[in-house]
Amino acid sequence: MTEEVDPAAMALLAERALAEVRDGALVGLGSGPAASAFVRALGERVRAGLRARGVPTSHDTATLAREVGVHPVHLAQSFRSRLETTPGGFVRAHRMFRAIELIRGGASLAAAAHAAGFADQSHMTRAIRRARGAPPGMLRRLAH
Repeated sequence: MTEEVDPAAMALLAERALAEVRDGALVGLGSGPAASAFVRALGERVRAGLRARGVPTSHDTATLAREVGVHPVHLAQSFRSRLETTPGGFVRAHRMFRAIELIRGGASLAAAAHAAGFADQSHMTRAIRRARGAPPGMLRRLAH
């Protein structure tokens, strides 16, 4: 059974979130009913003169942002200039750090690979060896 979405409640949530957006802001555009209401309300404010750039988190949100006039920011450029890495590099580093944390906590290599989002254990092993110069099994032994 699906839960019905109250459009008035979504509009109220959108207006409350929009009240936090300042001129020149970089705004994350989520997905779902509340995000759709927010993107529509943001589009109205942008047409009225607000300067804001949106970073969509899904294809549907990106499409909606374009439809209402909120130009999706070139995320890779902004991300790299602020964090000195690409979004893909950030995700790969996060996966690797998560896997190492799990391995040090006693998880099996296969379980750590799966939980951290690697395709398989060998993929994780190659990534950790390339970044750390040692395979994950050695990192586990050093941790204990």
